[in-house]
Amino acid sequence: MLSALTHGRGDVEQAVAIAQAALEASASLDDLRAPLYADLVFLGLGEAARALMEAMMIPEKYEYQSDFARKYYGQGKAEGRAEGEAMGRAEGEAKGRIDALLVVLAARGLTPSPEQLARIIAERDGTRIDLWIGRAVRAADFTELLRDDDAG
Repeated sequence: MLSALTHGRGDVEQAVAIAQAALEASASLDDLRAPLYADLVFLGLGEAARALMEAMMIPEKYEYQSDFARKYYGQGKAEGRAEGEAMGRAEGEAKGRIDALLVVLAARGLTPSPEQLARIIAERDGTRIDLWIGRAVRAADFTELLRDDDAG
């Protein structure tokens, strides 16, 4: 580890060799220390050595060999998937609400300007969209519908 921090910004080939050895050694540490040491190894590398290590470690079809890497790669992948699914659900819910708002507006014969339509479509706050749907039932125009106060 100390060698990686000391020599990581020197000769690129030497820095990569030292970093690889440090990462292999850190993989046998406990779950709290292993990621810390790996992060420090990368922090100590110069830009060229870091780029080379990243290119070597994350080719598209590389299968991680150590339990450490498989565990943390798997955790990151699962967290990313869960976050993406949550974002997708939120986007879907917002789109459904926006569609409902546009149906109410069309039924009332209210046609938004391109700017107003862009504002409506860009909105992702479900509470605000619900507020607009409530207003759309009785609003005389888009100024009233899209006003910024939260009074229904």
